[in-house]
Amino acid sequence: PSDGYYESPGKDFDSDCRKEHGVFTIELAERHVHGFEWNCKIGKILDTAPGAIKLDMTCYDLNMPTSARDPDAGERPFKEIMLLKRINHKSMSVRKTIAGQFKGPSWQADHCPEDVQQMRINEKKRAVEEAKNKIPEQLSRPNQWRPKDGIYASTGPDFSDRCAKSG
Repeated sequence: PSDGYYESPGKDFDSDCRKEHGVFTIELAERHVHGFEWNCKIGKILDTAPGAIKLDMTCYDLNMPTSARDPDAGERPFKEIMLLKRINHKSMSVRKTIAGQFKGPSWQADHCPEDVQQMRINEKKRAVEEAKNKIPEQLSRPNQWRPKDGIYASTGPDFSDRCAKSG
């Protein structure tokens, strides 16, 4: 599939594509797939049939069923699989495991309109530029104390020896 933004077809398709949440994004070039409250790094991309691929992924999902994760582990990565099959030049069938199991049917995702694709690309570029241009807090207040790089030791009678032996 083409890299970009996808949404389920329907009467609200165009407005759904323009919403920040709910859009399904594929970035094969960056080896990344994400949706609302989940994101995945693609490990392997396998051709399974003409017009069909399988993505082996490592994911984070805020909606992961509690029974499938260790509540004490916090947000930890887990393995998932996504199957993508071409329907036509703008549509594909998508099926994704949840907690390692295929639990629901596949769904259709259509490539959002080109003006939406360009709008999202511009938003992403702008965010990257803003992050590059942001002055780190410690540089914006140069008189603020910061520890110096180097070796530190607690005070005591053998302070000089400990500092000298540190490497």
